[in-house]
Amino acid sequence: MEIFLAKKKNCYEILGVTSKASNKEIKKAYRKLAMKFHPDSAKRKGIDPKRAETKFKEIGEAYSIISDSEKRKMYDRFGWAAFDAGFQHPSQYGPNQTVYTSKMTIDPYEIFREFFGPGFDSYSFRSGRNRYQSSSFFIDDFFNDDYEDYHEISIHGRDIDYIKRSQSNYILPITLKEALEGTVKEFQINNSPKIQRLTIPPGIANGTTLKIDGKYHITIEIGTQNSDIKVVKNNIEIKLRLPQNLLNDGGKIRLPLLSLIIKIPVGSKSGQKLRIIGKGINPDGNLLVSLLEK
Repeated sequence: MEIFLAKKKNCYEILGVTSKASNKEIKKAYRKLAMKFHPDSAKRKGIDPKRAETKFKEIGEAYSIISDSEKRKMYDRFGWAAFDAGFQHPSQYGPNQTVYTSKMTIDPYEIFREFFGPGFDSYSFRSGRNRYQSSSFFIDDFFNDDYEDYHEISIHGRDIDYIKRSQSNYILPITLKEALEGTVKEFQINNSPKIQRLTIPPGIANGTTLKIDGKYHITIEIGTQNSDIKVVKNNIEIKLRLPQNLLNDGGKIRLPLLSLIIKIPVGSKSGQKLRIIGKGINPDGNLLVSLLEK
């Protein structure tokens, strides 16, 4: 896709940041706007599709420029003109050298996939020769901006979580994606200057308690902001809302984050439950799917 902005809008203004914004601030701004205007998410929020598409393209284009240090330098110096085909600008190789810019193409969906990972594609389902596209029930869940109850500060260039105490334990929130793939969390306890580092193994069950420093008990809390998704110990419970014709005719649904395709039986009824053995957070858990009419 070619850049479609008429060089009227400022990249920083599009993302709602200043020209002095750090990379972290730029990424946070892109994440927030992408979650709002991605066509799948926008549809669920009732945002006009044409407006969402335009905004999504603008956001992707702006982010692709100012998230790249070299492109950002060019943009700050020459503006959008730096990316016109045939634009001449001074070369880093010497005063007698000239660099000509070729026509630049930007795919906002590719930028989106690179930022969030391939598991954030929409799910799709098939029935006979027809293919239906629907908003992913993962989209709102995994685009959440972490947890508002927990604040973070930056120490030595790292993001540090202050974790929240619950009775005698400390609660460490992680996303479902982090639980599935594993992660490393850094945090401080009771405002102590010591930075704790905890490796979360892939497939950790919700509610698992880990011990650090021989005295602190850290309970893992796998959180989602989508009420249709819940994690109970090793199990993942999903309410899957489907059109009546898909329930009637059956079909297949791809769940990208779980690397799984599930089959909807012909003649399924709203309220029917499916159990996929061994496909929960880890092999000891199951994926429990409640079929509901959309």
